[in-house]
Amino acid sequence: MKGQKVMTTRYCVKHQLGICPKMGKAPRYPEPLMLVDAEGRKLELKFDCAKCEMEVFLAGK
Repeated sequence: MKGQKVMTTRYCVKHQLGICPKMGKAPRYPEPLMLVDAEGRKLELKFDCAKCEMEVFLAGK
């Protein structure tokens, strides 16, 4: 299931961290950004800044 899209959301981690390109901030973190759950599963984040959307994909362990 690696690479499978889990969701698309208007909530954006870049905006929350203050590194949104639309806010005029330069990225401070290397991409791709990842989330890791309590069981060690990794989720890769992809951003469509033109649409203000974030996509979440399964990235494996």
